Amino acid sequence: MVEAGGGVPVFGGMRMRGLLVAMAMVLAPGVAGAVDAGLCASCHGVAGVPADGTVPVIWGQRAEYLARQLRDYRAGARDNQIMSSVAEALSDADIDALSSYYGGQPWAGGALPAGEMPADVALCAGCHQPGFGGGEVAGVGAVPRLAGQQRGYLVQTMQDYADGTRDDGAVMPPIMKALPEASRAAIAAWLGAAAGGK
Repeated sequence: MVEAGGGVPVFGGMRMRGLLVAMAMVLAPGVAGAVDAGLCASCHGVAGVPADGTVPVIWGQRAEYLARQLRDYRAGARDNQIMSSVAEALSDADIDALSSYYGGQPWAGGALPAGEMPADVALCAGCHQPGFGGGEVAGVGAVPRLAGQQRGYLVQTMQDYADGTRDDGAVMPPIMKALPEASRAAIAAWLGAAAGGK
């Protein structure tokens, strides 16, 4: 990736915004972004589940949560080489359209496993809602679905909160810092079991 005039990322000689607009043809009308063989699907999965277990499921994720994450990447509040580059080329309208599109897809996760849940998962249920389907929480905002999210992604996200690598809210870092690594791993394995345990 190189920067073109005006700071717009260029991949293979093509401006990122131009690439997004060009790939919009494969989406519902009015949605600027990429699906199927497009930009988002190349990492997040054509059928909704990424091949890489450390990449999050975004199909069916809460639209408000997706929009906040894209805005955080664009503003530099979150940092990821790929996502930051993609997000900085998106307008507010692009972010709203992408979030609405992916949030409107069927959730790729399944039902939570039967039987005993990890003891510490109760800490998550207050914000992430019964069934861990996410939603809006007063004073916190949009919280993501967790049931059926990729296990590897959950493990890494909890570790990032615990070690301060990710600090995009007041709620998660102290909770994750207080949980032992084994507890975080058990929670991720239980929540991720609905997605096949990746």
